[in-house]
Amino acid sequence: MIQAKLQTTNFEFVAFGQTVNHAKNALVRGLLNHADQYGLESDWFADYEGDIQIIHFKPNHAYRDNELIKGKA
Repeated sequence: MIQAKLQTTNFEFVAFGQTVNHAKNALVRGLLNHADQYGLESDWFADYEGDIQIIHFKPNHAYRDNELIKGKA
């Protein structure tokens, strides 16, 4: 599972997908919907695109601060 995340001064946006492209596309769709809801220009997030974080997750596992919690070695 892939998480795409964007932190701005006012909001944290997250989206999930099976691939990086799916997660990024879902995030962009959410950002476009956000722009529509708040009356923003549709490209308002262009300056933030380089700040999108991609985080890989394994389903059915626990994470702490986006890192897998592993058992004792």
